[in-house]
Amino acid sequence: MDADSPIRILLVETQALLRDALHALISGWPTTEVVAASGLRDEVLLLVAESRPDVIVLDLGLGEHGSDALPLLTDLLKNDHPARIIVLAGDSDTSLRVQAVLLGAAGVVRRNQAGSCPGHTHIAARLSNVARSPSAQRTMAMAGSMSTRV
Repeated sequence: MDADSPIRILLVETQALLRDALHALISGWPTTEVVAASGLRDEVLLLVAESRPDVIVLDLGLGEHGSDALPLLTDLLKNDHPARIIVLAGDSDTSLRVQAVLLGAAGVVRRNQAGSCPGHTHIAARLSNVARSPSAQRTMAMAGSMSTRV
């Protein structure tokens, strides 16, 4: 990815209202471009191949009680594409957050404050860092993501 090109983002969020809100929020940032969005597990792998995102923002609540999120994360990581994955998680998703990072997610954004102004800045910084710094992705996930609120 060229340093001047926008960060290409695929949104994977179950709730249409939240997916639309995230799309509007992220589309407003000058360094990002939402290339696709879906709330369906089966559609995501196709969208990754078609849209070639730099970052995938994955809802850990995807599917019935979150049953699709970790299997999808595993499938995404098995495929040969350079996209890094940031997971969206609620406060009660501690176990899922840890599992996601151990599986290879590049970072975690806590959903409970994602709509606040400091949260916007934090999400934008996290997307930029994860997309542009391959060597930092695991360090970021382990060092800051598990306890940082946005």
